[in-house]
Amino acid sequence: MPPFLTSTREWITAGLRAGILRRRRWSAVPVFFGRCLAHVPDHSLVFFPVRNTCFGCGIAGIVVFKRPAAAATPVELPALERMAEQVQAAGFRAVKSPDGCPGADYLGGDAVLESLWQAVQALKRRAAFATVFADPGLQSGLERLAAALGRAAAAEGLSLAERIGRLPAADADRIAARVERLRDIAWALQSELLDNLRKVRALLAGSDRPPEAQTVQVFRDLNAAATPPVSRSCSYCRRGLTSA
Repeated sequence: MPPFLTSTREWITAGLRAGILRRRRWSAVPVFFGRCLAHVPDHSLVFFPVRNTCFGCGIAGIVVFKRPAAAATPVELPALERMAEQVQAAGFRAVKSPDGCPGADYLGGDAVLESLWQAVQALKRRAAFATVFADPGLQSGLERLAAALGRAAAAEGLSLAERIGRLPAADADRIAARVERLRDIAWALQSELLDNLRKVRALLAGSDRPPEAQTVQVFRDLNAAATPPVSRSCSYCRRGLTSA
């Protein structure tokens, strides 16, 4: 048999086998009509799905395939607390040098502050947000952490204001930058995470049962779209004035 006929036959055979396998897979998929996605098993095909919180338009209002829920994102509160303790333990009160100028490890150093910042930013992501929403104990721990970091940032800011005239310019800039980073961390934890958790809970107040993680994520996105962005960008202005 000529080579091109052999390759054509192999291509056709492979296509037929793939089609048969797909048909077998889909033949095992349960099909429902006019059902709520919360009441059907994973890997189900639902025509004209019923949604209590949103209206599906286009193809999304006609047919939906229910995928399995993603695994919950773990939130390691002890790791956050350890970093926060390291930051708080290395403030102006810990300075032992005669000139009163903090060293390179002030507030734990840039690496620790950056790790704490990234960890707090990760809590605002959709999956982690839903995990925190569903855990009152975790929320209480984060509330305590945000309050402690806020107090530490305020205390360090006052200490810097008292000493800034006696510090070398380069050291003053370095210290001011770290204090501002600590303020940003406390702000993000309180205003961008915990306050938004309360807003989302208020939006879901009419629900007759605990919301699923996917529902929390949808309302998180709705709240983010409806809330004007607020940032601490003015902190950079204050940093420049302090340095001057």
